[in-house]
Amino acid sequence: MNNELLIRRFNKIKLPQGQSSQSIHKLINLLANFERIGFSCSEQLCTEILKLSDTQFDEFYKNTLGCIKKMYGAHVKYKPMYPNFPQQVYKMSESELYQNAFAHYLGDFLGIRLLPEYQIEPRKALNKRILNVLDLADGTELTTLFSNLLNTKKSLNQQDHADLIYLIRDFGSKGLQYLPEKFQHKEVQAIVSAQYMSLQLWAVQQLQLHVQTSTDVLRIYVALSDGDVSLAEPCKLISLKKSQRRILLTLLENCLHIQEDLFRYPEPWKRVIERIHPFSYQKHFPKTCIAFQHILENKKPERFSQKIEIALQSHQFEDVVKLLKQRPGEFARRLQHCLKQFPVQQQQLLDAFKTVIDAVPIALLFQIKHYFLQNRTLKYRTFFPKGQSAKVFAIKNNLVPLSAVITTQITTLCEQSIIQRFSKLSPLGDCYLDDQLKNYSVPFAQRAASKALKTIAAGSRLALDIGNTVRFFIYWKDTDSERVDIDLSALVFDAEHTVKATIAFYNLKESFAVHSGDITSAPQGASEFIDIDISKALSLGIRYVMMSINSYTQQNYCDLPICFAGFMMREDAQQGQIYEPTTVQHKFDVTSKSSFTIPLIIDLEKREVIWTDLAMTATPSIDNTVFGHLSSMSLMQYAMTEKTFPNLYDLFDLHIRARGQRVTERVRAEHIFSVDEGIRPVDIDNILANYL
Repeated sequence: MNNELLIRRFNKIKLPQGQSSQSIHKLINLLANFERIGFSCSEQLCTEILKLSDTQFDEFYKNTLGCIKKMYGAHVKYKPMYPNFPQQVYKMSESELYQNAFAHYLGDFLGIRLLPEYQIEPRKALNKRILNVLDLADGTELTTLFSNLLNTKKSLNQQDHADLIYLIRDFGSKGLQYLPEKFQHKEVQAIVSAQYMSLQLWAVQQLQLHVQTSTDVLRIYVALSDGDVSLAEPCKLISLKKSQRRILLTLLENCLHIQEDLFRYPEPWKRVIERIHPFSYQKHFPKTCIAFQHILENKKPERFSQKIEIALQSHQFEDVVKLLKQRPGEFARRLQHCLKQFPVQQQQLLDAFKTVIDAVPIALLFQIKHYFLQNRTLKYRTFFPKGQSAKVFAIKNNLVPLSAVITTQITTLCEQSIIQRFSKLSPLGDCYLDDQLKNYSVPFAQRAASKALKTIAAGSRLALDIGNTVRFFIYWKDTDSERVDIDLSALVFDAEHTVKATIAFYNLKESFAVHSGDITSAPQGASEFIDIDISKALSLGIRYVMMSINSYTQQNYCDLPICFAGFMMREDAQQGQIYEPTTVQHKFDVTSKSSFTIPLIIDLEKREVIWTDLAMTATPSIDNTVFGHLSSMSLMQYAMTEKTFPNLYDLFDLHIRARGQRVTERVRAEHIFSVDEGIRPVDIDNILANYL
């Protein structure tokens, strides 16, 4: 696992200490096999490989090859319905396509596997591709990653979550030395607490150093149950040992404001009460038992948010300001609303906000700065609720713009506060800042981000690799007990966001696009592909292509044994095998708690991939196809292509202005912020720990 993590994160690998002299021919064979997947080895790594014994070499070769194959999806066999895709589908008549599809559907209905058989024709050789170079790890990579994940200031994505748990277990007691005195994010605190509690490395005394509220305790229980620590989605709580129940009750008994805090999540707490049996320990935990009794009897105390709402509804300006100053973060989130609510007192409101602005988290200030700067002419406002599924909602934009004076004042206040706080960090010296970082979003909300070959923030735009053909792909398997039918589709839009066509199981080909054929079961695994000819599509007025993945049989992706997807770039659609790992530009696991996902949109005109990573809950219906989602998909396409996101260029620019100097040449820079060198958009753990 260590090397898998090192390769995925750093393109590096750790080798055992070798004392032998390995055959150069075995190294040449290794490099040849690596090259087929798009990898090579640095000179330093090759030198160390030659020192390995036969046993060490064989183990390294097997494990590393298996790892990079899995990373790029080369560990499975791809058998689309039409093996000579794409030309075969283009040449076939509609009647033959229909007959093959009907026979396959009938076979699945009868429990018989029926797929057409065609002779595989030879294909042109694939042109040479630029290789990923594996380098030798220096031994500091994992500790740095561990420290970054522990100190992150935002929620972890699926991959970071899994990596953090692995590192905690791998380091064991040695990992305790890397723990911060205070965690920057409550969800990370819960994950770490639960892991060390389950490893019996933390008792009550250690947990009490980090637990302040009853919600902190609830998150720990949810983390122990492998649930959503954001508490946005229900969790099936596990049964705890008696010692673990007493630990949680002890933590609760020592929490402040337990009454109010419990009522933030009354339903989850009712399920907790059923599990931990608090009333059996009433003498030892009286305060907690009284609070739990109030939960069961629904005796709600007046909450802080209620006080604010009452003050707002009654237009009590002084009361609103007095309350909001107690919680600066809440003040920042309600600033827009309050400015609209009290137009006469706008300046007074900003003066009050100025007194507490330095207590507002930097990430929130950066978002507010962008919010008041962004274009207000969009037809819709978009919102991304928290949770493990990446959802988006859109409403009509009826906001009346604030005056330029007020807007400028807010953005200036935010910027000044951010720079002032950044200036207290260690100096950066000469810095190079890549303009391309304007295309990459700041990774604020990573909780629902998919495990991917390159983890980037939703809304980011990646430049397409060389080639005229985009090839979408998906691979999945049936569950042990159920048939699984996954549909790969593509919706195409013009520049005005009007749907022009769909490429799906009911429409396998257009002049600019072609589908490899609909497979409705996958006992041994199944795959589907879609090719988009960029130049032909553009000539027909097509601007955007949306990739969509629909679980037709309604299973959630998280319940499937395997399901991954991505896209390749091809110079010649008939060149190379249908699946060529060296041409994979992006691959990701489809594991969301949903049955419908929109992973990406391609802007053909700009030759950019807009990473959306959106999961939706499909509404069961007779017509469970892409048609059932057209209105929502069109809305999401508009939202994700027109919405602007806070970008990494602006974030790093503030850092440089606060504690460095900008230079125009990379060779002169002590720190580089770019797409492919230094601090990169994929270095999310580093960005969240050290730059937000």
